[in-house]
Amino acid sequence: MNSFRKRVNNKIAILGGGSWGTALAIIASQKNFVKVWEYDPRVVNDVNEKHMNSRFLPEIAIPKDILFTTNIDEVLEDKPDLVLFVVPSHAVRQVAELAASHIRRKAIIVNCAKGLEEGTNLRMTQVIAKSFPKSYPVIPLVGPTHAEEVAGGLPSTIVAGSRKKKYTSIIQKVLSTPTFRIYTNTDTVGVEYASALKNIIAIAAGMADGLGFGDNTKAALVTRGLAEMVRFGKKHGAKERTFYGLAGVGDLITTCNSPYGRNLRLGRMIAQGKSVSEAIELMGQVCEGVKATAVVQKIALQKKIDMPITMETYNVLFQGKSPKEATYSLMERSVKREDWGHA
Repeated sequence: MNSFRKRVNNKIAILGGGSWGTALAIIASQKNFVKVWEYDPRVVNDVNEKHMNSRFLPEIAIPKDILFTTNIDEVLEDKPDLVLFVVPSHAVRQVAELAASHIRRKAIIVNCAKGLEEGTNLRMTQVIAKSFPKSYPVIPLVGPTHAEEVAGGLPSTIVAGSRKKKYTSIIQKVLSTPTFRIYTNTDTVGVEYASALKNIIAIAAGMADGLGFGDNTKAALVTRGLAEMVRFGKKHGAKERTFYGLAGVGDLITTCNSPYGRNLRLGRMIAQGKSVSEAIELMGQVCEGVKATAVVQKIALQKKIDMPITMETYNVLFQGKSPKEATYSLMERSVKREDWGHA
């Protein structure tokens, strides 16, 4: 039997029953015992009674052996081997503090949130680590993986980041399936920054779509956006090559083009006249790129990192500048040669 098809029978706790948490539960349940904590009782009842998550993943059948509950102790009391954080970035600290007081044994903690914490500028693994003893490994798991496609069984790839192979090897063994392939990367810093920064570029790409611009504009935004991501990452000790992998280029391509991309849709709606709050309300889901833009803009100013796309995206989201004005501000800058040191 193919090793990806062998049942492992580990206990997996998933914190967060939104679209991505549900998709990961479906993947994990193919070889393991899975319980999901979700704060919204309507979602919990929907899954347990109808085996559907109508709010976040309509039309996707959920295996009957996956338990959803609003009781976090019920999820963690069975001494899970892996605990996956799949909540929005703004909720990670609160959920980490709650989970740490309920967990019964040492486990591998896996962060699946893509973002940076406002106020502290911390990466999500750093936020989680503050609530757990140092002996608990905290591993980011990110990449170009829209929940709708993963849950639907479409071939997808993702990357787990850690310098300690023994942890990423366990994650590969426990969560890999014939349709869900996990790679590893030792550059945890780069993996996390790439996954957060690409959401900013996706908002800008969405604005370009909403203004009716074409493929030339999208290609320019993605390429020059990647250059900004590299500069930011290297300033923080990340390796440049990480940004050319799944967490960087891979996720950037997906989120700047897919109809499932929340940040892309947000940018489109803003360019078509909606305010940020109106666009978020219409989608009914968190757009991590909005908070990431505020955090990264502040850091870029403090550390003098040249990030013009990020700056103009910030001006639109928080300063009332029109997307069209922001576009021409980018185009009318002084001309430069193309390399990763110049914007």
